[in-house]
Amino acid sequence: MFEVTESVSNSRKIILITHPSVQANAFANYLTDLLSVSVDVHNINKPLVQRLNKGSVVLFDIAVSNKKLNGIWA
Repeated sequence: MFEVTESVSNSRKIILITHPSVQANAFANYLTDLLSVSVDVHNINKPLVQRLNKGSVVLFDIAVSNKKLNGIWA
């Protein structure tokens, strides 16, 4: 569990890499409310174009991945 203070919470971010869906967005909203941390849903079929900040956490949905996508994200 995160120990989040007001000054640190702005720099922390969670990236959920999965297929965009209602369920993924609901989970992201739940994590945002629970942890008071920004959570973004990123399409697993598209590479990240920006560098991640220090303190970012990446959640990779292996259940929707395949060998081709694993090669892209490895």
